[in-house]
Amino acid sequence: MTYRFDKYFLGVDGLDISAGVTTFDESEAKINRLFCSISDKVIIVCDSSKFGVRKHNVICPIKNIDTIITDSGVPNEYINMCNKFGINLLISKEDRS
Repeated sequence: MTYRFDKYFLGVDGLDISAGVTTFDESEAKINRLFCSISDKVIIVCDSSKFGVRKHNVICPIKNIDTIITDSGVPNEYINMCNKFGINLLISKEDRS
């Protein structure tokens, strides 16, 4: 059986400029890597506490992300990174603290 996705929404454990999208779970990383590779668009959903975090298992490099959905705490260096790589950055206007 062959799969293909238009959009893949992915919650992550870490998002680091040099390490990329990461997770602590190896089997989860393998599945997410596969799904990212067969998806037209990769959409990351994470709160700002995940920025700058590196876990052991890499899912994909930053350049493979199409959109990041996050809260208003996103660091400026990641806003600049999104501009550099053409990543659509959607920042929630409502924080649920």
